[in-house]
Amino acid sequence: MIRSIITLDETVAVLVPGSIAVVVGDPNRANALRSLNTEIEIYEIPEFVTSDIPASHSLLKAHLGKVPIKRPKMHFQIDYLYIGMGVTPSVIDDVRSYLHVGGIVHFHDGRVDRQIPEPVWDIPIAKLKPMEKQYISEGVANLPPGGNYVEIGAYKGGSAVIAAIANPYATIYAVDIWAGLNPDFEVFLRHTQFFDNIVPVKVAVDVPQEGPTIIANKAGIPVGNLSIDFLFIDGDHHYEGIMTDLETYVPYSKRVCGHDAAQGSYVQVAVERYFAKGFARLLRVCPPDALRLWGKLFCFSGGGVGYQAGHALPYKNSDSSIWYKLS
Repeated sequence: MIRSIITLDETVAVLVPGSIAVVVGDPNRANALRSLNTEIEIYEIPEFVTSDIPASHSLLKAHLGKVPIKRPKMHFQIDYLYIGMGVTPSVIDDVRSYLHVGGIVHFHDGRVDRQIPEPVWDIPIAKLKPMEKQYISEGVANLPPGGNYVEIGAYKGGSAVIAAIANPYATIYAVDIWAGLNPDFEVFLRHTQFFDNIVPVKVAVDVPQEGPTIIANKAGIPVGNLSIDFLFIDGDHHYEGIMTDLETYVPYSKRVCGHDAAQGSYVQVAVERYFAKGFARLLRVCPPDALRLWGKLFCFSGGGVGYQAGHALPYKNSDSSIWYKLS
């Protein structure tokens, strides 16, 4: 669930290293924040902005050295925002649009607010298409009380946040190696710091099969009692990697889905071979350049299971690349 709001000073003091605080219209408050947490970045914006250029552009240039043309909110996020006196609503709306989901806004008059998107799955840092975000959000929202969601390949935490805000009573296990091409565990911690129901699970690159045991240990149960309500696989996209993830986690899982099963991809081949059990080419992806869904839709009388893509979810094919297995 979203972490409880505490006092202004305590809020800033507990921000994780690398967090970004922005103060608009109150230089004294900016100086005070610097004494509360020396491991965060603090930016100031004056109370008056007369230029036609959005105030957020100055933040982007200061932090990134440029203003990204595409998806700037994926490249820059604010964790804490303080609004001083005399700040115009347009400036507040512009700067606040970069606030992390769950991030805190403190106003000069004592008001406190949280950043909650509408719709709730609209998380800019998640590298998923809108319908994919919606699929995860709705699936987690429907989990029973005390249910869990396990995500393989948590990366920077975007889809974990989608799951966490969808169901504050579910436990979100975010699994990754956070090494090699994805070394920045601190970025994940920053992106997920406002959600107490997100549990990071760091596995060793050479023994990813230990994941279920680590999850069970964090849940305080024997691994033999582990049951995963909703499994989302978006980790290693090589054949051996996706096959390892399938073999490791599917036996514990009630609902299975994943990402990037493009036509002819290693993901598609591994998923097909794992689930089809000897039936050739049961996975169909159409159109090949757009849809990357798979789902268990029917069973053969001989006990084999067939899989076909794209006909069990109410989403436009061109807007989704999630593959899925229906229970």
